[in-house]
Amino acid sequence: MVRRVLVVDDDEAIRMICAINLEAAGFSVLEASDGYEGLERARSERPDLVLTDVVMPRLDGFGLVEALQSSELTRGIPVAFMTGRAEKSYETRARELGALAILRKPFTPETLTSVALRALS
Repeated sequence: MVRRVLVVDDDEAIRMICAINLEAAGFSVLEASDGYEGLERARSERPDLVLTDVVMPRLDGFGLVEALQSSELTRGIPVAFMTGRAEKSYETRARELGALAILRKPFTPETLTSVALRALS
């Protein structure tokens, strides 16, 4: 069974880099350009992992994860965050929300696939 990862980021280049590397590692990749679109994709597609940016327009990554956790349909989906911010408060909030990992941008393809593999093992 091919595992599906939903990549949510407002930066098209980041989504593309994630998709290329995750697909090369054998994952199927879904994409969304902001938290609202990510929430809809998660509800309709039920991915095995959500990999989300923190800072996005309309609905940020923290809001997305809170919404996922508030619904029985999506509550159990593991989540990892991506961020270019170094503030300790971001890491603290991500951990409070139960994040499996926090990827600091720029991250390596190896780090990305390692997080996905660990989350889905």
